[in-house]
Amino acid sequence: MFLKKKYHILSKDKIANKTKLTIIYILGVLVPLILTDSVFMTVFIQNQRARTAIEMENEADSVQNQLENALNEAADITRVIYVNENVNKFLEASFSTPNEYYEKCYDMKTNFFDFFTSGSAQNVTNIEIYANNPTIINGGYLKRLSAAQEKIWYKEFVKSDRNAYLCCYYVGEEELTSTRKRRISLIRKMDYFKNSVRRKIVKVDIDYAPLVRKITGMRYQYNMLLCLDDRIILSSFGHNGVNEDFEHLTGEEKIGVERPWSIYGQDFRILILKPEESEFGKLSDYSGAVAAVIVLNIALPFILISFINQSFENRIGRQQADIARQNAELLAMQSQINPHFLFNVLESVRMHSVIRSETETASMIEKLAVLVRQNVNWNDDVTRIEDEVKFIEDYLLLQKYRFGDRLSYEIELDENCKDIRIPRLTLVTFVENSCVHGMERKTATSWIYVRIYQKNDELIMEIEDTGSGMSDDEAKRLNESMNGAVIEDLKKNDHIGVINACIRLKMYTHDQAIFELESEEGVGTFTVIRVPISAVGISGKESENET
Repeated sequence: MFLKKKYHILSKDKIANKTKLTIIYILGVLVPLILTDSVFMTVFIQNQRARTAIEMENEADSVQNQLENALNEAADITRVIYVNENVNKFLEASFSTPNEYYEKCYDMKTNFFDFFTSGSAQNVTNIEIYANNPTIINGGYLKRLSAAQEKIWYKEFVKSDRNAYLCCYYVGEEELTSTRKRRISLIRKMDYFKNSVRRKIVKVDIDYAPLVRKITGMRYQYNMLLCLDDRIILSSFGHNGVNEDFEHLTGEEKIGVERPWSIYGQDFRILILKPEESEFGKLSDYSGAVAAVIVLNIALPFILISFINQSFENRIGRQQADIARQNAELLAMQSQINPHFLFNVLESVRMHSVIRSETETASMIEKLAVLVRQNVNWNDDVTRIEDEVKFIEDYLLLQKYRFGDRLSYEIELDENCKDIRIPRLTLVTFVENSCVHGMERKTATSWIYVRIYQKNDELIMEIEDTGSGMSDDEAKRLNESMNGAVIEDLKKNDHIGVINACIRLKMYTHDQAIFELESEEGVGTFTVIRVPISAVGISGKESENET
């Protein structure tokens, strides 16, 4: 009682000193620091937002320029065809026979279209000219206007009532031979020559895939969407499936900059999305400066106060250590009484059994005394696996004395594993669990298998039984408890021994032990413990080091 009272007084003094120093630290350091850092963070966030806005505007400019270059290339091609007198005369002419048409068509293609097939038009994939000339034969670049009347792009072009129109559409199954289903086409009326009597149009298809590669290849800092209404025409981060219809905005996009862009009859929107990383995340770019500020403003005052506090705690700490040592000595003396009494009783019972020639009973009592002594003697918390296996054999002999033919067992120990050291009474705990929870509820013969071997630089310890098993839910819960075992779990009444063994194995191997448990009701339970060889001690090596 006196020791406890003295310890309580010392603890109160220690708490009072810590409280005073904590108040000084909070009022003298933390409060001014918080106020200063609040101002700093406000300025930093405002500057970062302004910088982000400028960067997003610049990205929108870049995207617009890239797309304008591609569209202007297509527009230049339509303009060349639009003012070409030879093309106009050819489309206005009437051909008496197919042969006449093909001869003049060949000359016209050779003289004119070679320019477009030479590779100079990098963003153009196809050029088609349509005219309401019944003597034209559909094929190649030249087609009758009637062939376009049911096309999506032509209906949209007519509806726009414009001389030049950009159409973004999805052909679906309309063109069965098409390999690219998303299309961006520039259509222009060919009405440059006043003496023309036939209606003519030229359609230039912009290659969608190079546009995608160009936008994604720029590796923009922010995600970009090019939209028509809510359709996503192009994107810098997906949504570009060539063989799929255009996707639509979900309404959940966080838009940082919206740039209207009108070109060739279409009102596009260039959307630059806000970054997922907040302004606070940008502080990582200044991690060195931030760390220096933290050290100067927090660490140094904390070290100074700790140094002051140390002078108060040294004396109290020494007194507390003396009290703790005295309490530990009292507990140690108490703990020696009961085991000593138990060993004497067991030895007395064994001697009576020997006198009465009950040799089997005497042998079992002797083994039990060894097990109890091993369980109580904790001079060394680790043991060789070979000694642990001997302990398991003695334990199973006792259990076989109890269960008779209901229990059979088999132990396999790899020679290379005998000198490996593990925490004492850990492996036997899993064997005990197999006996207690596996056999006691089963009347048929049960087997227990223990296998210990090395594989791929790992120590493998397997404990298998053909006992009662457990449900899938219970096995799953126990497996999670084994791998996530902490000391607080020992306060529970469920599987305390197994959890204790898992905690000690994890502590001994620096949390590198892995437990795997499988079980099926009425069939049995299979437990595997995997430990890297580098995480456990080996008796021979440790002996050499000690020498």
